[in-house]
Amino acid sequence: MENFSIKLSSNENPSGCSPLIKQAIIEAGPVYSRYPQQNIFRLSKKIANQLNVEHNQVLLANGSSEALELIIRTFNARDCEVILPQYAFAFQKTICQHALLFITEIKTNNGQQDLAGILNAINKNTRFIVLTNPSNPLGSFIKFCDLEKFMAQVPNNIIVIIDEAYYEYMLEPEYQTAIMLIKEYKNLIITRTFSKAYGLAGLRLGYCVGQQQLIQEINKIKNPFNINNLAIIAAEVALDDEHFMLKTRLLNQQGLIRLAKAFDEMAIKYLNKSANFITIDLEQNAKLFADVLLKQSIIVKTLDEYDLPNHIRVSVGLSHENEIFIKAMERICITGVNDVTTFAVL
Repeated sequence: MENFSIKLSSNENPSGCSPLIKQAIIEAGPVYSRYPQQNIFRLSKKIANQLNVEHNQVLLANGSSEALELIIRTFNARDCEVILPQYAFAFQKTICQHALLFITEIKTNNGQQDLAGILNAINKNTRFIVLTNPSNPLGSFIKFCDLEKFMAQVPNNIIVIIDEAYYEYMLEPEYQTAIMLIKEYKNLIITRTFSKAYGLAGLRLGYCVGQQQLIQEINKIKNPFNINNLAIIAAEVALDDEHFMLKTRLLNQQGLIRLAKAFDEMAIKYLNKSANFITIDLEQNAKLFADVLLKQSIIVKTLDEYDLPNHIRVSVGLSHENEIFIKAMERICITGVNDVTTFAVL
Protein backbone atom coordinates (compact mmCIF):
# COMPACT_ATOMS: atom_id res chain seq x y z
CA MET A 1 0.00 0.00 0.00
CA GLU A 2 1.24 3.49 -0.81
CA ASN A 3 2.50 5.40 2.22
CA PHE A 4 0.51 8.39 3.44
CA SER A 5 0.42 10.61 6.49
CA ILE A 6 -2.32 11.38 8.94
CA LYS A 7 -1.67 15.01 9.79
CA LEU A 8 -3.07 15.95 13.19
CA SER A 9 -0.60 18.75 13.92
CA SER A 10 -1.83 22.01 12.37
CA ASN A 11 -5.52 22.33 13.32
CA GLU A 12 -6.58 22.27 9.67
CA ASN A 13 -10.02 21.17 8.51
CA PRO A 14 -9.60 17.43 7.73
CA SER A 15 -12.50 17.63 5.25
CA GLY A 16 -10.72 20.28 3.20
CA CYS A 17 -12.89 23.11 1.91
CA SER A 18 -16.35 23.46 0.42
CA PRO A 19 -16.67 21.25 -2.70
CA LEU A 20 -18.36 24.18 -4.45
CA ILE A 21 -15.16 26.23 -4.49
CA LYS A 22 -13.35 24.39 -7.30
CA GLN A 23 -16.18 24.95 -9.78
CA ALA A 24 -16.50 28.59 -8.75
CA ILE A 25 -12.83 29.18 -9.52
CA ILE A 26 -13.14 27.45 -12.91
CA GLU A 27 -16.08 29.67 -13.83
CA ALA A 28 -14.59 32.89 -12.45
CA GLY A 29 -13.14 34.36 -15.63
CA PRO A 30 -9.94 36.47 -15.82
CA VAL A 31 -8.84 36.06 -12.21
CA TYR A 32 -5.18 35.44 -13.08
CA SER A 33 -4.46 38.58 -15.09
CA ARG A 34 -6.36 41.22 -13.12
CA TYR A 35 -5.56 42.89 -9.82
CA PRO A 36 -8.11 42.08 -7.10
CA GLN A 37 -9.12 45.63 -6.19
CA GLN A 38 -12.87 45.42 -6.87
CA ASN A 39 -13.03 41.86 -5.58
CA ILE A 40 -11.43 42.91 -2.29
CA PHE A 41 -14.16 45.50 -1.79
CA ARG A 42 -16.87 42.94 -2.66
CA LEU A 43 -15.60 40.38 -0.15
CA SER A 44 -15.13 42.99 2.58
CA LYS A 45 -18.76 44.03 2.10
CA LYS A 46 -19.94 40.41 2.20
CA ILE A 47 -18.09 39.74 5.46
CA ALA A 48 -19.38 43.01 6.93
CA ASN A 49 -22.98 42.08 6.08
CA GLN A 50 -22.59 38.73 7.83
CA LEU A 51 -21.09 40.37 10.91
CA ASN A 52 -23.57 43.25 10.96
CA VAL A 53 -20.85 45.90 10.69
CA GLU A 54 -19.97 48.46 7.97
CA HIS A 55 -17.72 47.41 5.09
CA ASN A 56 -15.13 50.02 6.11
CA GLN A 57 -14.78 48.25 9.46
CA VAL A 58 -13.34 45.14 7.77
CA LEU A 59 -9.77 44.82 6.47
CA LEU A 60 -8.68 41.72 4.54
CA ALA A 61 -5.23 40.26 5.12
CA ASN A 62 -2.94 37.47 3.97
CA GLY A 63 -4.00 35.32 6.92
CA SER A 64 -4.82 36.58 10.42
CA SER A 65 -1.08 36.65 11.19
CA GLU A 66 -0.62 39.43 8.63
CA ALA A 67 -3.61 41.22 10.16
CA LEU A 68 -1.86 41.19 13.56
CA GLU A 69 1.39 42.33 11.99
CA LEU A 70 -0.34 45.25 10.24
CA ILE A 71 -2.04 46.33 13.49
CA ILE A 72 1.25 46.28 15.39
CA ARG A 73 3.08 48.18 12.64
CA THR A 74 0.35 50.82 12.43
CA PHE A 75 0.07 51.69 16.11
CA ASN A 76 3.54 50.87 17.41
CA ALA A 77 5.78 53.60 18.81
CA ARG A 78 9.10 53.88 20.58
CA ASP A 79 9.40 52.10 23.95
CA CYS A 80 5.97 50.51 23.63
CA GLU A 81 4.94 47.40 25.51
CA VAL A 82 2.63 44.52 24.65
CA ILE A 83 0.96 42.29 27.23
CA LEU A 84 0.55 38.66 26.22
CA PRO A 85 -0.91 35.77 28.20
CA GLN A 86 1.39 32.87 28.97
CA TYR A 87 1.20 30.25 26.19
CA ALA A 88 0.09 32.83 23.63
CA PHE A 89 0.21 31.48 20.08
CA ALA A 90 3.93 31.36 19.28
CA PHE A 91 3.86 33.48 16.13
CA GLN A 92 2.09 36.30 17.96
CA LYS A 93 5.12 36.57 20.19
CA THR A 94 7.45 36.43 17.18
CA ILE A 95 5.63 39.34 15.52
CA CYS A 96 5.90 41.41 18.70
CA GLN A 97 9.60 40.60 19.06
CA HIS A 98 10.34 41.70 15.49
CA ALA A 99 8.44 44.94 16.15
CA LEU A 100 10.89 45.56 19.05
CA LEU A 101 8.05 45.67 21.55
CA PHE A 102 8.80 45.04 25.20
CA ILE A 103 6.83 41.89 26.02
CA THR A 104 5.17 41.25 29.37
CA GLU A 105 3.79 37.73 29.76
CA ILE A 106 1.10 37.07 32.34
CA LYS A 107 0.88 33.55 33.76
CA THR A 108 -2.30 31.64 33.17
CA ASN A 109 -4.67 30.95 36.04
CA ASN A 110 -5.53 27.22 36.00
CA GLY A 111 -5.06 27.24 32.24
CA GLN A 112 -7.20 30.36 31.73
CA GLN A 113 -5.91 33.67 30.42
CA ASP A 114 -5.67 35.81 33.56
CA LEU A 115 -7.60 38.98 32.72
CA ALA A 116 -7.17 40.42 36.23
CA GLY A 117 -3.41 39.84 36.01
CA ILE A 118 -3.31 41.56 32.62
CA LEU A 119 -5.18 44.59 33.97
CA ASN A 120 -2.78 44.81 36.93
CA ALA A 121 0.21 44.73 34.54
CA ILE A 122 -0.89 47.78 32.53
CA ASN A 123 1.50 50.74 32.80
CA LYS A 124 2.22 54.00 30.98
CA ASN A 125 4.13 52.18 28.20
CA THR A 126 1.47 49.58 27.49
CA ARG A 127 0.29 49.96 23.91
CA PHE A 128 -1.17 46.54 23.05
CA ILE A 129 -2.92 43.63 24.73
CA VAL A 130 -3.22 40.45 22.65
CA LEU A 131 -5.71 37.74 23.62
CA THR A 132 -6.65 34.53 21.80
CA ASN A 133 -10.19 33.29 22.24
CA PRO A 134 -10.26 30.32 22.32
CA SER A 135 -6.58 29.97 23.11
CA ASN A 136 -4.09 27.86 21.21
CA PRO A 137 -2.57 25.52 22.41
CA LEU A 138 -4.48 25.38 25.72
CA GLY A 139 -7.98 25.29 24.24
CA SER A 140 -9.48 27.40 27.03
CA PHE A 141 -11.82 30.29 26.26
CA ILE A 142 -12.86 33.59 27.82
CA LYS A 143 -16.52 33.95 28.69
CA PHE A 144 -18.24 36.88 27.01
CA CYS A 145 -19.35 38.36 30.34
CA ASP A 146 -15.72 38.42 31.47
CA LEU A 147 -14.61 40.08 28.22
CA GLU A 148 -17.22 42.81 28.74
CA LYS A 149 -15.93 43.55 32.24
CA PHE A 150 -12.33 43.45 31.01
CA MET A 151 -12.85 45.91 28.15
CA ALA A 152 -14.61 48.34 30.48
CA GLN A 153 -11.41 48.55 32.55
CA VAL A 154 -8.82 48.85 29.77
CA PRO A 155 -7.71 52.45 29.10
CA ASN A 156 -8.87 53.52 25.64
CA ASN A 157 -5.33 54.39 24.49
CA ILE A 158 -4.40 50.68 24.60
CA ILE A 159 -5.23 48.58 21.54
CA VAL A 160 -6.84 45.26 22.51
CA ILE A 161 -6.47 42.59 19.83
CA ILE A 162 -8.52 39.41 20.15
CA ASP A 163 -7.69 36.51 17.84
CA GLU A 164 -10.83 34.48 17.08
CA ALA A 165 -9.23 31.99 14.69
CA TYR A 166 -11.39 29.13 15.99
CA TYR A 167 -14.64 31.04 16.38
CA GLU A 168 -16.58 28.90 13.90
CA TYR A 169 -15.86 25.74 15.90
CA MET A 170 -17.06 27.05 19.24
CA LEU A 171 -20.39 25.65 20.45
CA GLU A 172 -20.11 26.40 24.18
CA PRO A 173 -23.08 28.58 25.29
CA GLU A 174 -20.88 30.91 27.36
CA TYR A 175 -18.69 31.67 24.36
CA GLN A 176 -19.59 34.60 22.11
CA THR A 177 -17.66 36.67 19.62
CA ALA A 178 -16.29 40.00 20.84
CA ILE A 179 -17.28 41.69 17.57
CA MET A 180 -20.48 42.93 19.22
CA LEU A 181 -18.28 45.00 21.59
CA ILE A 182 -16.65 46.96 18.76
CA LYS A 183 -19.43 49.55 18.63
CA GLU A 184 -18.72 50.49 22.25
CA TYR A 185 -14.92 50.27 22.31
CA LYS A 186 -12.85 52.19 19.77
CA ASN A 187 -9.66 50.41 20.93
CA LEU A 188 -10.82 46.84 20.13
CA ILE A 189 -9.80 44.87 17.02
CA ILE A 190 -10.83 41.28 16.25
CA THR A 191 -8.81 39.06 13.91
CA ARG A 192 -10.17 35.99 12.14
CA THR A 193 -9.06 33.50 9.51
CA PHE A 194 -10.39 31.30 6.71
CA SER A 195 -7.62 28.77 7.42
CA LYS A 196 -9.38 26.69 10.05
CA ALA A 197 -13.09 25.78 9.80
CA TYR A 198 -13.39 27.05 6.23
CA GLY A 199 -10.49 24.82 5.15
CA LEU A 200 -8.60 27.46 3.15
CA ALA A 201 -5.21 27.39 4.90
CA GLY A 202 -3.38 27.07 1.58
CA LEU A 203 -4.91 30.26 0.16
CA ARG A 204 -3.85 32.47 3.11
CA LEU A 205 -6.80 34.69 3.88
CA GLY A 206 -7.85 36.40 7.08
CA TYR A 207 -9.30 39.70 8.20
CA CYS A 208 -9.65 42.10 11.10
CA VAL A 209 -12.67 44.05 12.32
CA GLY A 210 -12.68 47.28 14.29
CA GLN A 211 -14.07 50.79 14.38
CA GLN A 212 -13.69 52.69 11.11
CA GLN A 213 -10.96 55.03 12.39
CA LEU A 214 -8.71 52.12 13.39
CA ILE A 215 -9.22 50.22 10.14
CA GLN A 216 -8.61 53.39 8.14
CA GLU A 217 -5.22 53.86 9.80
CA ILE A 218 -4.20 50.24 9.21
CA ASN A 219 -5.27 50.51 5.57
CA LYS A 220 -2.74 53.31 5.02
CA ILE A 221 0.22 50.93 5.37
CA LYS A 222 -1.35 47.83 3.82
CA ASN A 223 -0.30 46.63 0.39
CA PRO A 224 -3.39 47.39 -1.73
CA PHE A 225 -3.23 43.92 -3.31
CA ASN A 226 -2.18 41.80 -0.34
CA ILE A 227 -4.62 39.00 -1.14
CA ASN A 228 -5.36 37.22 -4.39
CA ASN A 229 -8.42 36.64 -6.57
CA LEU A 230 -8.50 32.88 -6.00
CA ALA A 231 -8.64 33.34 -2.23
CA ILE A 232 -11.43 35.90 -2.61
CA ILE A 233 -13.54 33.63 -4.81
CA ALA A 234 -13.02 30.71 -2.42
CA ALA A 235 -13.95 32.81 0.61
CA GLU A 236 -17.16 34.10 -0.98
CA VAL A 237 -18.31 30.56 -1.74
CA ALA A 238 -17.24 29.33 1.70
CA LEU A 239 -19.28 32.01 3.43
CA ASP A 240 -22.40 30.95 1.52
CA ASP A 241 -22.00 27.18 1.95
CA GLU A 242 -23.81 26.74 5.27
CA HIS A 243 -24.26 23.01 4.63
CA PHE A 244 -20.49 22.46 4.55
CA MET A 245 -20.02 24.46 7.75
CA LEU A 246 -22.71 22.44 9.54
CA LYS A 247 -21.02 19.20 8.45
CA THR A 248 -17.65 20.58 9.59
CA ARG A 249 -18.97 21.46 13.05
CA LEU A 250 -20.70 18.10 13.45
CA LEU A 251 -17.62 16.12 12.40
CA ASN A 252 -15.47 18.19 14.71
CA GLN A 253 -17.78 17.80 17.71
CA GLN A 254 -17.96 14.04 17.18
CA GLY A 255 -14.17 13.92 16.91
CA LEU A 256 -13.65 15.88 20.12
CA ILE A 257 -16.02 13.58 22.00
CA ARG A 258 -14.35 10.45 20.60
CA LEU A 259 -10.80 11.62 21.38
CA ALA A 260 -11.73 12.75 24.90
CA LYS A 261 -13.40 9.41 25.61
CA ALA A 262 -10.31 7.53 24.40
CA PHE A 263 -8.00 9.68 26.52
CA ASP A 264 -10.20 9.05 29.56
CA GLU A 265 -10.04 5.31 28.94
CA MET A 266 -6.25 5.47 28.61
CA ALA A 267 -5.99 7.67 31.74
CA ILE A 268 -4.32 10.41 29.68
CA LYS A 269 -4.89 13.91 31.03
CA TYR A 270 -6.12 16.56 28.63
CA LEU A 271 -6.49 20.29 29.14
CA ASN A 272 -9.75 21.25 27.40
CA LYS A 273 -12.16 19.97 24.80
CA SER A 274 -12.97 22.89 22.49
CA ALA A 275 -12.05 24.42 19.14
CA ASN A 276 -10.77 21.60 16.86
CA PHE A 277 -7.94 20.18 18.93
CA ILE A 278 -7.12 18.65 22.30
CA THR A 279 -3.83 19.17 24.12
CA ILE A 280 -2.82 16.17 26.22
CA ASP A 281 -0.37 15.85 29.12
CA LEU A 282 1.67 12.65 28.80
CA GLU A 283 3.62 13.31 32.02
CA GLN A 284 6.86 12.41 30.26
CA ASN A 285 8.84 13.56 27.24
CA ALA A 286 6.23 14.03 24.51
CA LYS A 287 8.80 13.87 21.73
CA LEU A 288 9.21 10.14 22.38
CA PHE A 289 5.50 9.66 21.70
CA ALA A 290 5.59 11.93 18.64
CA ASP A 291 8.53 9.99 17.19
CA VAL A 292 6.77 6.65 17.65
CA LEU A 293 3.60 8.04 16.09
CA LEU A 294 5.61 9.40 13.18
CA LYS A 295 6.77 5.84 12.45
CA GLN A 296 3.06 5.14 12.01
CA SER A 297 2.85 8.12 9.62
CA ILE A 298 0.83 10.03 12.23
CA ILE A 299 1.94 13.63 12.70
CA VAL A 300 1.12 15.49 15.93
CA LYS A 301 2.36 18.76 17.41
CA THR A 302 4.83 18.78 20.29
CA LEU A 303 4.87 21.93 22.43
CA ASP A 304 8.49 22.49 23.45
CA GLU A 305 8.29 26.07 22.13
CA TYR A 306 5.63 26.74 24.78
CA ASP A 307 7.75 25.20 27.57
CA LEU A 308 5.35 22.26 27.64
CA PRO A 309 7.73 19.38 26.86
CA ASN A 310 5.31 16.73 28.15
CA HIS A 311 2.37 17.87 26.05
CA ILE A 312 1.09 17.08 22.57
CA ARG A 313 -1.59 18.97 20.67
CA VAL A 314 -3.82 16.70 18.58
CA SER A 315 -6.06 18.13 15.85
CA VAL A 316 -9.39 16.45 15.18
CA GLY A 317 -9.12 14.37 12.02
CA LEU A 318 -11.59 12.41 9.95
CA SER A 319 -13.24 9.63 11.94
CA HIS A 320 -11.00 6.87 10.54
CA GLU A 321 -7.90 9.02 11.16
CA ASN A 322 -8.94 9.54 14.77
CA GLU A 323 -9.36 5.76 15.19
CA ILE A 324 -5.93 5.01 13.74
CA PHE A 325 -4.37 7.58 16.09
CA ILE A 326 -6.26 6.17 19.09
CA LYS A 327 -5.18 2.59 18.32
CA ALA A 328 -1.56 3.72 18.03
CA MET A 329 -1.78 5.52 21.37
CA GLU A 330 -3.38 2.48 23.00
CA ARG A 331 -0.51 0.29 21.84
CA ILE A 332 2.05 2.79 23.15
CA CYS A 333 0.27 2.93 26.52
CA ILE A 334 0.21 -0.87 26.78
CA THR A 335 3.77 -1.45 25.57
CA GLY A 336 5.41 1.65 27.01
CA VAL A 337 6.90 4.37 24.85
CA ASN A 338 10.49 3.38 25.65
CA ASP A 339 9.83 -0.27 24.74
CA VAL A 340 8.25 0.36 21.37
CA THR A 341 10.95 -0.28 18.80
CA THR A 342 9.09 -0.87 15.58
CA PHE A 343 5.71 -0.05 14.16
CA ALA A 344 4.39 -1.17 10.83
CA VAL A 345 4.01 1.83 8.54
CA LEU A 346 0.37 2.33 7.53
